[in-house]
Amino acid sequence: MEPQVEDHPMEVSSTVWNAPEVQQVIEAGDHPMETASATEIAPERAEAEAKVETQGYHEAASTVIEVIHDALNPMIEPSSSSEALNKFLQDLQKSGMDPSALENAEEQAKRFFEDLILSSATYDTPCKIDMATATDEEKAAERKRRLYSRRTHHRFVFQDWPRDPNGKPVMKDGPERKGKQTSNGLEIWGATLFDFYMFRRFPEQKSGVTFSSGSRIAAWMKTHGEDYAKDQLAAVEEEEEPHHIWPCLISKLIMDGEQRSGLTKSWNRSQDTNVEGPKCEDWKVPDIWPPKSIFSPEAYPFPWPDKPFEGRKLPALQSYITQGQLPAKLVVHDSRKILRANGRRAPATDDDITHVYKLVESKKHTERAKFDENELKESDAKRRHIRDKFLRNPHSSKDHPSGIMLNRRDTPGPCAPVIFVVYPHLPERGRIPEAHLYLSPNAALGQGNHSYVYRAEFELPRSFLVDELMCTQCVAEDLMKILEEQDGPNCETRDPKWDQPTGRYEYKVTHKTSAAKGFFKGEDGVAKERLVRCPEDIVELAYVGPYRAIETRVQYQNLALGPYCEHLAKENIHPLTAKVSVAAKLSINGDRHLEREAENYQAFPRHFFEHWNGYNIVYPVHHPVPVTPVIPQYYGYYVVSERYSNQKEGDDVDDGEYLSPILLLEDCGTSIDPEVLSADDKNECAALVFKFHQGGWTHGSIARRNIVRQPGPLNAFPEQRKLNAKKRGGRGEDWSYRLIDFGRSTFIETNSEAYKTVLEERTAMDNWIHDGPIQL
Repeated sequence: MEPQVEDHPMEVSSTVWNAPEVQQVIEAGDHPMETASATEIAPERAEAEAKVETQGYHEAASTVIEVIHDALNPMIEPSSSSEALNKFLQDLQKSGMDPSALENAEEQAKRFFEDLILSSATYDTPCKIDMATATDEEKAAERKRRLYSRRTHHRFVFQDWPRDPNGKPVMKDGPERKGKQTSNGLEIWGATLFDFYMFRRFPEQKSGVTFSSGSRIAAWMKTHGEDYAKDQLAAVEEEEEPHHIWPCLISKLIMDGEQRSGLTKSWNRSQDTNVEGPKCEDWKVPDIWPPKSIFSPEAYPFPWPDKPFEGRKLPALQSYITQGQLPAKLVVHDSRKILRANGRRAPATDDDITHVYKLVESKKHTERAKFDENELKESDAKRRHIRDKFLRNPHSSKDHPSGIMLNRRDTPGPCAPVIFVVYPHLPERGRIPEAHLYLSPNAALGQGNHSYVYRAEFELPRSFLVDELMCTQCVAEDLMKILEEQDGPNCETRDPKWDQPTGRYEYKVTHKTSAAKGFFKGEDGVAKERLVRCPEDIVELAYVGPYRAIETRVQYQNLALGPYCEHLAKENIHPLTAKVSVAAKLSINGDRHLEREAENYQAFPRHFFEHWNGYNIVYPVHHPVPVTPVIPQYYGYYVVSERYSNQKEGDDVDDGEYLSPILLLEDCGTSIDPEVLSADDKNECAALVFKFHQGGWTHGSIARRNIVRQPGPLNAFPEQRKLNAKKRGGRGEDWSYRLIDFGRSTFIETNSEAYKTVLEERTAMDNWIHDGPIQL
C-alpha cells in the first residue's frame, strides 16, 4: 500500500569592521550568547599589556592603542577537538566499524545517498543494463544516467521509526502530536532528510505506513510512554531548531561592487575634468557637508554616478522590507516613456525625463504592517533590555549586547576580569524618504494580457542597505581615555577588584551532531552500511566570569550625516546611495489587476515571504520540499504624485498620455518549462500552490508563466548559484521557485467560490506531479 501523508490542513545588527588586521576581539551581536570565545594573544601583545600595569597608561598609550586596534576581530574560528575525535574513533572500534572510514567520510556519505537514491528509483528510473555482465565503465555511465534523470527523486523519506508491538494506536490530532514548526504552521517539519520517518499508526499492522517528522512522532511517543525506538528518540534531541535563512547579504554585494579595480575613487571631481590647480586628497569630502540631498551631484565621488543600465550587473534585492520602511517618494527616470505601458518605446534621448510617484498603502489590509511595526519595536526594546541588564551586572552568563571583548589569555586558567566594550544602540532604520527608479525598454522581463514587467534599477539610501560603521581605532583611543579617567594616569585610583582572579578561561565543547550510520540494500541486494554523518564537536577557549564593562562614547558613523573619521575616510570612498535590481510591473490603461494585486501583496501573511531551514511535507505531496518563500518580496505600489497633477489612476496627464502605476517586486527569474523539470522540482512547484492554499488563498491563474525560477539557494553568493545551475549534467540543483501574478487571487474565507477553485488547482497540480497530462 502506498504510504500516506498525515492529513493536515530585521536582522541582528552587525558591525562592519574596517580594519583588515583585526585579530583579537570578538563582536558580540544582539543575540543570546553563552560565553565569549578567545584566541591566541602574541607574546609581544602580552608584554604591551603588562606595560600598562607596570608603567602607567599614559606612557604605554600609543603601544596599547596599536595592540587593541590589532586585537579587534568579529569572528573566531573554533579549534577542532582531537580528544572528541579520538573518543569517537574508540567508540567506532568498540562497535566493530572501521575508523578508517572517517578518512573519506564525505565521499562515503555522498556514495551512500547516491546508492539510496538509486535503490528508491527502481520504478521511476529503472536500470537499462545487465549489472552482472556490464563493464565498470558501463556501470558508471548507467549510474550517472539514472542519477541525472529528471524522473529520479533526490528528496524522499527513507528512514523507519520502529513501533513497540504492544504500543497504542497513534491518532492524527491532539496537542501531544505537535512537533517542531516554522511560522507557516505546517505540521511536518524536519531539519534534514534524516529527520523524516515512515511509521505505523497501528503497530500490529504491516501496512498503513504514514510519513511524518521525528519531532512530531517523538512528541506523541513521550506523551504515551513509548520509548521503544531509543535511537530515533535520541536523534530527535539533536535535531537543529527551525530558524530563518536570510538571503545573501546585500550589504556585502554592494561593498564588493564598490571596490572597482583599476579606478581611482575620489571626492575631488577634477579627476574627471581638465581643471587645473591644487587638488585635495581623494578621501576628503567637500567642505560643505553633508549635501542637501543624497541624490544631488555633489553626493557622488568619482567615478559615480553610473549611467543607468551600463557597466556591471547590479545585485538583486531579495531581502524582506517592512511596509513601514518602504520609500514614501519614488522619482522615476523614464526617458523612453515606458510608463505609458503601450508596448511602444520613444526614441532614445539624452534628456532625463522624471516623474514623481508616491507610495500607496492599503487602508483595508493593515495586519502585516502592524505586525512588522510591533516586531521592530519589540526587537528594539529587547536589545535595550539586554544592554541595560548586562551593564547592571556584566557577566559571561548574561546575554551580551553589541560590543567587543578584549581577550587577555590564550591558555585556560584563572584570570582577572576582562574588558567588554559596550557599543551604543545601532540607529533604527525608519521610513525611506526618497528613492529613485530607472527604466529601460532593453530590460523587459515579460508581458501579459494586462501588464508589462521590466527589470529596473532601484536606487536607495546606502545606509538603509549597509550598516553604519563603528571605527575600532576610535573605540581603542576612547577606551584608553576612559581607563585613564577611571584608574588614573599611573593606576593609582584603580579598583583592586579588576586585578583579582575572579574570572577564568576554560575549554567549552559544543556537541553539535553525533555520528550516524545508514543501512540499505544495494542494487545487488546485499545489505550495506555507510557512515553518513560524522560527529561534529566545536571546542572554544571561553571566558567565564565577570566583565569590566565600559560604555564607549564613540558613535556609529553614517557618511550621509557627516564625514567619516580620519581612520575610516581613506578606505571608505563611496556614494551615499546604492543601486539594486528589482522587477517593475506596469498595467495598461483602464485595467485594475495591478491595483488588486498590490492589495493582495499587502494582505498576504508574513510567512509567504520567509525562508527557513529544513523541509516540510506539504499535503498531498509525499516528499519533503525546502521551506522557501512562496511569493516574491514586495517593495511597494506607487502612483503619480498628486503634488504634480490632479491625475487619478487611468486619467490623462501632462502631454495627454497615461502614466501607469508601478508595482515593485523581487525579480525571481524566468517562467518554468515543465518538460525540463526534475521530479523534485515538480514537487516543489506543486508545493508552492498547496502552501498558498493552506495559507488561506486561492491563486486564480495557475499557469506555467506564473511559476518562475532562478538559480539558488538565495543565501549563497551569485557565483555559487551559477555553478549550482550547471550541476547534475546541466539540469542544475537547488533552484529557487516562486508563484507570481496575483491579480485574480482571493482570500478563501471571503469568497464562496474559492473552495471550488482550490479543488481545481489542487487536482491539476496533483495530476501533474504524478505524470498526468500537463495542464500548466
